[in-house]
Amino acid sequence: MKNKKVKLIAYGLFIAMTLSSCGSNRKMEVPELLEPKVTNESYRPVQRTDVGTIKMGSDNNLFLAKVVAKQESYFWTSSVRIDNIAVKVGDYVEAGQVLATADLEDAYEVLRGFNTELANENAVFAKKQELYEAQHSELEYKIMGAAENGLSTTAYEKQLEILEENNRYDEKLHNFYVSSINNKISEQNKIVSNGDLVATKSGYVTYVKNIKETNAVAVSDAVVIIADPNDLYVESEYFTENPSDRRVFPKYTALYTVIDGVRYDLVEYPYLDEELAVAENKGMYPKVRYKFVDESKMPELGTNLLITMAVDVRENVLSVGKDSLEKDSQGYFVYVLVDGKKEVRRVEIGKRDDYNVEILSGLEEGELVYFSSLSASPEDYEPHEVTIDDYVVKGDIRNKKKVTTESKVFYSEVEGILDEVVAGEGSTVSKGDLICTINTNSGSARLTEMSNAMSQLTEGYESQTNALDEAISEIQLQIDAMDAAALAETEMPDAATETDAISGEATSESGENGPKDPYLRQELALQLTQLSCQKQIATLNYEYQLSNMQKAYQKASKNNNGSGIISVYAEADGVISDVRIHDGKNVKVGDRLFDIKMPIEERIVANTFNNRTMGQEITFFDKESGKEYTATILGGAGFQTEYYTKVVDGHVYITSTTPDPNGNQYFVTLDDDSIADRISDMDAEYIQCRLKDVVIVNRNDVYSEVVEEKKSYYVWKLVDGMLVKQYVNLFSDPSLDSDILCVTWGLQRGDVLAGQKGSVEEEDD
Repeated sequence: MKNKKVKLIAYGLFIAMTLSSCGSNRKMEVPELLEPKVTNESYRPVQRTDVGTIKMGSDNNLFLAKVVAKQESYFWTSSVRIDNIAVKVGDYVEAGQVLATADLEDAYEVLRGFNTELANENAVFAKKQELYEAQHSELEYKIMGAAENGLSTTAYEKQLEILEENNRYDEKLHNFYVSSINNKISEQNKIVSNGDLVATKSGYVTYVKNIKETNAVAVSDAVVIIADPNDLYVESEYFTENPSDRRVFPKYTALYTVIDGVRYDLVEYPYLDEELAVAENKGMYPKVRYKFVDESKMPELGTNLLITMAVDVRENVLSVGKDSLEKDSQGYFVYVLVDGKKEVRRVEIGKRDDYNVEILSGLEEGELVYFSSLSASPEDYEPHEVTIDDYVVKGDIRNKKKVTTESKVFYSEVEGILDEVVAGEGSTVSKGDLICTINTNSGSARLTEMSNAMSQLTEGYESQTNALDEAISEIQLQIDAMDAAALAETEMPDAATETDAISGEATSESGENGPKDPYLRQELALQLTQLSCQKQIATLNYEYQLSNMQKAYQKASKNNNGSGIISVYAEADGVISDVRIHDGKNVKVGDRLFDIKMPIEERIVANTFNNRTMGQEITFFDKESGKEYTATILGGAGFQTEYYTKVVDGHVYITSTTPDPNGNQYFVTLDDDSIADRISDMDAEYIQCRLKDVVIVNRNDVYSEVVEEKKSYYVWKLVDGMLVKQYVNLFSDPSLDSDILCVTWGLQRGDVLAGQKGSVEEEDD
């Protein structure tokens, strides 16, 4: 059909007519006629719709989701160095297969460190308990002495109370510390007894940690991630379990998605309370996820969905547009078209939403109800049916290539001057070959600093123990003098001795003529015990700290020939590349020296703007032949803000991947390997979003209006030969340059639209 015209009907300001209500012949009061706001008016049928608040993927795509495979992260529960990773992205692994192996030599060293730390902690605590018991006994003697002298014991009793409280705290702290070390030892023993990460389920490898710069991994660092394509669920594209994200989710009464007009109910797929507690504590929140109530209806891997959240919605009820509803002193009414004339009809209304009002009584389905619009209906249009199709948003891929080597980066572990570069750019080396030497002059800043730190530790220890030895000697002299005086008094009770004065001075704590402490001898002996304990604690801590510093010094001076010349050896077979060293160059700890390119199995990599998932596609275009080729994403090289929960032996771990410095880089497999050498020169695009079997309309079908600062979109439908204004929700952003738009609410298959060139234009109130 072509250029069908519809005339606009102009009405006067006052219309007199006989009115009836609800099909009755009963006469009723004629409501006051309202002055029309515009000269454009039309009718739409009373229909059944859902009325209420619906939250879904509109404007900012809040509830866009995708079907993903359940991913399981594999990691060590203790810090280790990786010796080897046995799998690559895209591999299919069976349960029981070894994924990665720890460096056991390093693991043993870590275990020895934990055991030494535990032994020192227990030894120091034992001496602290001896010290506490001696302090406690001394205060008890002082309390008894004061009481016998008729003095107040309050001060000593307060000291005793504080001492006991501090000891209780120290004991709790010690027990917590020991428990923590024992847990570390337990985890490290697992690595030492079997340093392998082993797959517990079969599936495809979607991530492998890149260890080209360092093979050290921290606790819970994801090393390998495996996805099971037989265990699918729906995951939010943008929203996580972060409470600030969750606040935008309404308290919905229904949760579902619609595919080709068919509704499929969903339920949230919750995490354990323990998982959420750990996520909250660490600030690492996994994505919100859902499952189909009927799991047999789960779409294929990678499918995008729009999640609809209905909030107190009345489903499939009679309704009219809000722009049809009028109100006077007696209530609500609408204008109904009856035999070509407008008839007032009183109605009882129920629930409302942004566009529609539920009709409880007064109207029947199909009756034509007048509505007033600020928008002029199109005069020239070409009717066409609404279609159901896939809505696709694509993104360009600018960085794609074939890789056949992988670089391992080497950094300086010392500070000094490059003495000699043995293997330069392009040199082929084997593991263990000498690459260069660095002259640290035996006293590089780092080694000198470490040596000075050991000297300072020793000086501090010697100063502390010398002071303790002097205090011990002084107290021992007092004890010896008291013992000598006591012995002399026993042998010659009536004879005065030289030690009387010493004894008198020692026992007069409250002044020259004050009362004598009857238990001074016992108290001095206990003070001697306390000083001895303090010296033993100082010695234990000194020996432990010095041992750790010596090990660090030995590691820093590794490969030192004794004259300060440090040798740097290749740790892998390959070709020297990206050389950043030359004879005489000053280097510091952490400076990048060179790379070694190691041959690997051919891989195809591509970078995308946003996160992708296993199974999603990339399309390559051959400019010469015009042919298209497809590639499928196998997995990625590390993503930001992606977190995975896992419970191991009753303990919750939140793991994450290491973000790739190249951005969202993915490994893909080509459906035609013959183009592998040419992909760098090809154009390529990926599917950012594909919504299957949804309502698709031409851009020119859609109009917009802004009323009271609220923007709405609508189309003109043909219903029984009349143009009807129908509000719609869009998934698409109309500001983007696209010929088609996706409608998420308001239209269905078979609706007939009137399109006009130059739509999606705003009309202000």
